[in-house]
Amino acid sequence: LLSTISLTIASYNPQPTLWPIEFIITFQSNITVTIDQPVVPVNGISYYDWTLKAQRIEHDPGAYECTNFYATNQSCTEYFLPDGLYRVLQAPTEGQEECCLDMPGIGALPPDWASSTNPTYNGVTTELYSGLDAKKWTFDNFPNTTNPHMYFEVDSGPYMGFPLLFTFPAVDGRQDFYYDPASMKVGPVDDSLFELPEGCEGKLCSTSLRRGNIVP
Repeated sequence: LLSTISLTIASYNPQPTLWPIEFIITFQSNITVTIDQPVVPVNGISYYDWTLKAQRIEHDPGAYECTNFYATNQSCTEYFLPDGLYRVLQAPTEGQEECCLDMPGIGALPPDWASSTNPTYNGVTTELYSGLDAKKWTFDNFPNTTNPHMYFEVDSGPYMGFPLLFTFPAVDGRQDFYYDPASMKVGPVDDSLFELPEGCEGKLCSTSLRRGNIVP
């Protein structure tokens, strides 16, 4: 009996829940981005539509994505589209292009992105920022395994399986998306939300202003 129980426990390896084909969810970032600064949450919202192979992520002013990758204190929006990652900056853009293709070939994640990358299941834990019980996975096969990517989803209740936290290495700490499961709306998303500003499609960002060249 004991050997059966041990085998059952060892073989229990749940995988992250697949994302819905279309949904909207809000989040906060800048919670764990540095280890020596006070927490100053910044709001954001994500729109996802796998039927279009598209995701749009809006970051409010002060978000790590905007300040470190795009050298702006204003808000910024990222469009993950079939031809790559576009970024749109709010004026004033301080000499940068308002909209351009920053990273060709970097598109939206598929609904099974978390399970298909074979993460290690770490069990159920209490996610401290939300106070909710969550299943946790670590992506040991990603680069930087000493400071790994981690994903949490709600363990039980009305939001079971909803995204709760995705956290990953940053230049000077950890970057994070603390999702609000209560805000998640599953269902059709307006196609117009994934339309780029006029004249932007296919326009490459200047080499010196691309994401990889701005990170300190």
